[in-house]
Amino acid sequence: MSKSSISYLIFSLLLFATSLQYSSWGIEGTIYEVLRAIIIGAIVLLFLVSLKNPLALFKKIPVFKVHSFCLVLFSFLLFILYALGVEVDFTAVRDLALALVILTIGLNINLKEKQFIRLINIYIVLYTLAAVSLVTAFASGFEIQERYLPIPKNQVAPAFGVAFMLSVYFSFIKKGTRKWFYYIFIALLGASLLVIRGRAVIVAVMLAFLVFIFYYIRNKKYIFFTLAFVLLLMPFIWQYLYDALFLNYDITDIDSISTNRMTRNLIGIDFLLKYPLTGQLGHTFYGRKIHNYVLISLVSYGALLSSLILIIYFKYVLKIIRAIRKNTFQYYEVGPLVMIILLIISLFEYTYPYAPGSAVFFPFFLLGQYLKKRNS
Repeated sequence: MSKSSISYLIFSLLLFATSLQYSSWGIEGTIYEVLRAIIIGAIVLLFLVSLKNPLALFKKIPVFKVHSFCLVLFSFLLFILYALGVEVDFTAVRDLALALVILTIGLNINLKEKQFIRLINIYIVLYTLAAVSLVTAFASGFEIQERYLPIPKNQVAPAFGVAFMLSVYFSFIKKGTRKWFYYIFIALLGASLLVIRGRAVIVAVMLAFLVFIFYYIRNKKYIFFTLAFVLLLMPFIWQYLYDALFLNYDITDIDSISTNRMTRNLIGIDFLLKYPLTGQLGHTFYGRKIHNYVLISLVSYGALLSSLILIIYFKYVLKIIRAIRKNTFQYYEVGPLVMIILLIISLFEYTYPYAPGSAVFFPFFLLGQYLKKRNS
């Protein structure tokens, strides 16, 4: 059996494990930790099986070069500060390292078009089943409730948002009756996202959908009919969309809408203005957790040290913008599109776009595949 076939089988196992972890059966209890161990093991195996000359990637792929170089330097400086007795947080190192490992897997695995699309379909089907299982287990059917469901929505919803955009993307690529399967998944995933009320994900998916319409479809006829269909659909889904975003919130109060995130961020900015260079390195931040990746990086490490990880962040932003502008709507070009979801969520959450690993691994893998095929 070839390396590519072994990698394909391991990756399929990884998709089953991660989707099961996000289902009503796997989200609670001891099984969650068991699945977590399987996921980590599968990622390690994939990395080892697919490993090739990293120096070739370093020379050939600018994003990989920036990510790996800045991560090594950032880690080295953190360890020096730790040795000097400074209290430091190594969470950023862990998250960036995992994202780099998954990107490397995507860059190294050789997949034929059929294998690639099959993995996409497996992901869509399994995550649709996981989303529907959560709705049926924790909600009163497809009904939006005032209180959030007792699930980690900020962890699971992004993966469902990615599955939604993958369904949209391939519904335009595929022809004939296969389109209808994607339409069914779009409907189920869209309804599940509204019920789960992952608000940042809903916003990210809507923006990614607009990018898809105007930068991927390009055909004016398809753009017109797609927009017309959305407008015709809007009267039927508007109340559901509004409730998913604003139910139980005061829409005249930005702090209410943002669940106090605005106040937290303003406290963080005030702290940063007092200690711009070092941030929490040597100073205590008494505010609550900041929900913005760039701001929490600056507050946690100061402008000097955080500049290394922010270089990585904005390198991805620029690369994805360029990739979208230059796309030719090929099957492998879906990677940059779904990465938009992670980047938009990072404006509202502090772990994205690099963590949690089970939520972000597939977009980083797809981005790796895109970079591999564009540079081959």
